[in-house]
Amino acid sequence: MKKKALIVSLKGTKLTSKEMLLLTKENPWGVILFKRNLTSIDQIKLLTSKIKKLTRNKNFPIIIDEEGETVSRLTNIINQNISANLFGTLFKNNSILCLNLYRLYINSLSKILTKLGININTIPVLDVLRSNTNKVIGKRSFSKDKKIVKTLGDLTLKYLHQNRISGVIKHIPGHGASTSDSHK
Repeated sequence: MKKKALIVSLKGTKLTSKEMLLLTKENPWGVILFKRNLTSIDQIKLLTSKIKKLTRNKNFPIIIDEEGETVSRLTNIINQNISANLFGTLFKNNSILCLNLYRLYINSLSKILTKLGININTIPVLDVLRSNTNKVIGKRSFSKDKKIVKTLGDLTLKYLHQNRISGVIKHIPGHGASTSDSHK
């Protein structure tokens, strides 16, 4: 059956019979995991391996939105109290230190995702902060400086790819230029 350009989410921490049928018969493009699906390392590994087994695809797209700090689906698993803005601020003050720490951070996060069976992370956020940026972005943006956003965005994708994790850039032109929250 031909793949459909559809990403599905799951109800809970285990696949329901309907979800198993969906994965085997309807052949969606991928699955996105939310906090409601994630309770422990072992549970996540079991869930992702079952998804890959049902789809008969060891590289089946399993997606997570793991930005850190305010947008972290893995808070039950890892302490992700790090924001993109922390790295943007550090870059402005000491770019060499920032680049070294950022590489280590993305490599570490990628290793965790790989261990869990997740192969796509919806980062980087490429919003450029402005004086009127909607608060939904806040520390999720690297900086007000578009050159810093570009540099760290490029490096995010480079480091993810080196670790066999795909990235999804988001919010272009995005909330950085908006005064309202498009989620609502």
